[in-house]
Amino acid sequence: MPRFDKEDIFLTNELQKAVHSSQAETKKAVEESKTDPLTGLFNRRPVEDRFNSMMEDLNFEGERNEHRQHTHAVLFLYMDLNKFGELNNSLGHHSGDKALTIIGDALKEEEKRGGYAARMGGDEFLLVQRMPHNGELPIAISERIRERVNKALGAAGFPTTIAIGLEVLRPGDRSSFEEAKAKADAKMYEDKRQPGSGNKKVASDQLEFF
Repeated sequence: MPRFDKEDIFLTNELQKAVHSSQAETKKAVEESKTDPLTGLFNRRPVEDRFNSMMEDLNFEGERNEHRQHTHAVLFLYMDLNKFGELNNSLGHHSGDKALTIIGDALKEEEKRGGYAARMGGDEFLLVQRMPHNGELPIAISERIRERVNKALGAAGFPTTIAIGLEVLRPGDRSSFEEAKAKADAKMYEDKRQPGSGNKKVASDQLEFF
């Protein structure tokens, strides 16, 4: 049976510490790559993966149910801040960062209800969520976020509001992530011109499903 002196034991212990430290640093780096350091939300990739998984489930269930009743839909909300550049220029980037964290905090509340939120970059944000049949209306979620964010922005004295584009994907919809994003983005720009306008048709159409 081999004998180990104190130096061997010391070196073994140091090696184990180094391995554990390296593993912890690697795990931390992986987690940091998934999240936005300012808001604490996911970055794009984890939420895009979740969306793709939701769409697979949606269409699998749709294929099983010929009449597409008693199933679910997928909510895709795309958001940014109106006149965000002007906010940064007039009040400074620290105020811009604060405005972004206000959106982040509102979306964290929606994550508690089953959504997955991401900061997509700059002042653009995303929320995806599985919507059960006869569940809460997507427009209600959209307007809850709008009210919460705009109230907090106003209380902070920030001359900006949130713009929201709402897209609902139903069984049989084969939209890719980029296609869903493009549709929601177009509604978001309608919303900038007239708050709520980009989502009016979705609000009426969704009643046929929900």
